[in-house]
This record gives sequence, structure tokens and C-alpha cells, in this order.
Amino acid sequence: MLNKNLINISMTGRIAYAIQCTEKYLLAKYPNIEWSELAKEMWAVTSEPFDKWSYSFSEIIPEYLYEFGETYRKDKYEYISEKDFNYWTKLFNNVKSDENINNLLMTINDITMVYAYTSIPKEGKESIKLIENIEQILISNNIDLPNYKTFEFSDFPQNNGWGENFDGTKYSLILNAKK
Repeated sequence: MLNKNLINISMTGRIAYAIQCTEKYLLAKYPNIEWSELAKEMWAVTSEPFDKWSYSFSEIIPEYLYEFGETYRKDKYEYISEKDFNYWTKLFNNVKSDENINNLLMTINDITMVYAYTSIPKEGKESIKLIENIEQILISNNIDLPNYKTFEFSDFPQNNGWGENFDGTKYSLILNAKK
């Protein structure tokens, strides 16, 4: 079932919606963990080129972060330092058994790359299907979905479907919870 609510929202807006879904999951399941640095990393995608963001973000997704064990190997990481590696492994060690976190972060990354280096066909069905996977994780965990209307300002016709960059941190549930 294609989520018709997202058809008129740009790729940048769709990614922002997916990030809000992920934040809702993290806050509902692990409210006592400090997720601010992860939120900053996720929201950076709304203000920089997707591909540049994706390459660095992928190195902190648990599946890739733990790919070579829990010891930093400089030759295996291009974007994160040993200090960063230690920070992220410590953060994710607390939730290592929750495969949903890996899936949520991986899917956000997949959405950014689904049309990389190409044009978006029609309404970008593949990106919407990926978002539906994220929504299903929330639904199966009895977590309310965020309001997609928050991102309607980012129209699909803008910039050939990609939308314009914006400061996504203004929409962060994690970063703005403390204000």
C-alpha cells in the first residue's frame, strides 16, 4: 500500500519524516539514553548533499560499526575517528540486541541513496515503500506516527523532487525536548 500522504512531500521532507519516526522510536523505547549526538548526525542530512551525508552516516549504523568487532581499525573506517568509534560503540552497546534501531537507521540511509545520481521516477515510490517499513516498526511497537503534515512545506516539485535544504534540527523531537 503506497502512503498517499507522502506523495507531495519532497525527498528531503520524506527523510525528515523518517528521522522523526526514528526519534519517536528511540524516545519511546529508550527514554533514559542520551540520543542528542545521533539526532544531530541524522538531521545533518537536511542541510547537506545526501551522498556526502550517507557515506559518513553509514559508518555509525550498528551493522557497519560492529562489522569488524568492537575494536577500531583505522583502515576500515574512512569517516570516523577512533574517538568517534568508541563513542558510537558505547552508545549502541546499550541497545545492541534491538535490531529495529539498526533497521531504522539503515532505512534512513537507504532512502537518501535510493535515487542517488539519477532522477526520481514519477512520485518516487521506492522511497515511500522504505518509509512504510519504518512506519511498520513503529506501529508494531505501539508507537504513534509523527504528523507527516509537518513536512508538507517541502513540496515534491521543488528541485525536481529533491526539495530544498532546510535546518532539520528545528523539527527534532530529541534536540528540542530539552528546550
